[in-house]
Amino acid sequence: MFTNEIVVTKYNNKTMFFALVNNKPEYLEVLEENSLIGRIYVGRVENIVSNINSAFVRLSDKQNAYLAVKDVCPECVLNRDYKLSPKLRCGDLVLVQVTTDALKTKLPKLSCKISLSGKYSALTIGEKGVGCSRKLSDDKRHELTEAVKKAIFESKITYNGETGSATFNYGIIIRTDAAADGVTINDVLDDIQNVESTISDIFKKAVFLSGCQELRDNSDDSKLLETAKRFFHVVEGFNDGDILLVTDIETIYKKLLELKKEFPQNTELKYSDSEAEGSRKLSVIYGLQKKIDECLGKKVWLKSGGYLVIEQTEALNVIDVNTGKSIAGKKNIIEKLNIEAMEESMRQIRLRNLSGMILIDFINMKDKSDNEHLINSIKSMARLDPVMVNFVDITGLGIIELTRKKTGKSLAENIYSKS
Repeated sequence: MFTNEIVVTKYNNKTMFFALVNNKPEYLEVLEENSLIGRIYVGRVENIVSNINSAFVRLSDKQNAYLAVKDVCPECVLNRDYKLSPKLRCGDLVLVQVTTDALKTKLPKLSCKISLSGKYSALTIGEKGVGCSRKLSDDKRHELTEAVKKAIFESKITYNGETGSATFNYGIIIRTDAAADGVTINDVLDDIQNVESTISDIFKKAVFLSGCQELRDNSDDSKLLETAKRFFHVVEGFNDGDILLVTDIETIYKKLLELKKEFPQNTELKYSDSEAEGSRKLSVIYGLQKKIDECLGKKVWLKSGGYLVIEQTEALNVIDVNTGKSIAGKKNIIEKLNIEAMEESMRQIRLRNLSGMILIDFINMKDKSDNEHLINSIKSMARLDPVMVNFVDITGLGIIELTRKKTGKSLAENIYSKS
């Protein structure tokens, strides 16, 4: 009997991952097979809108996208020396990466801060310094960051193009996998060098293009591996037991089999043949319909008798904590209810893939030390999220403000959108 299960199956004609820890859903994600996120293009600036400080960039005959001018790096303007005239023009060729898919009437979003990941590191053009995954302990982060800083004196890439030789900085983020058993600092440095070489090759190819072209896609295998790693991170954060990774999609199983060497050693990969006589689909076996219905509901009950009300809007997301049927006279009931509500709120944020500004209105506590305990607990729980969550502030009214990085559509947007 596995305490950690990662299930990959079809739901509503979409490939869906979901993680169960002790039979309780902790993370859920739709594999967006047609996503543009991560793809790198040479695009042509078609129009500049000064009042919103943005440009519209053509990526292909059928695709335009939106680029904030503040995200333009001089090195990524390919047809001229941007530093001599630092103002974007119509007709400029720019190297860009898709950061957000199109949503409803909104175009995909682009950035010139090209970011590529290796196994142990991620490099970003236009940034500086060395950072480390916030999912690791403070001591481990400090150890890895200092080791890389000592080994790398200059984080720079040089390439030769039509506009001359260019040298530019990049920032380094050391990934969670760098802290795995058996990984040495030399392994991390080799990985940084490999990613640097890949970025350099992209620039060398880009500077000789005279029109729009895709230079790097987000291949199905890389998306699948990155998705699986996010799920491993979640289940390992809650429980260090063995992991069952099971799917009833034969093509997915074959790809996962090829990638198995990248999985934690305590992972068992299994194929469930739903076409066999007497078999059922995994979505039925695990009651996926019910779990998704619960994730789309506005009210979430807590064991204490309290409940959450979750409102999701385009501008922000609000979670309201209510005492409900909690016993008012019980000792420390408010503090205990808030801690329970905090854990469930962070779980719902992961399951629903809420992003942007998130406000959580907890029950007011008079003791400042209780508020500090709540805030520290939120920061600790945020490390279990595979997506970056930042604690912003607590208002005078006791409302916690968080931000969570946008990484594709929310669960509601994915479920209700057409395949």
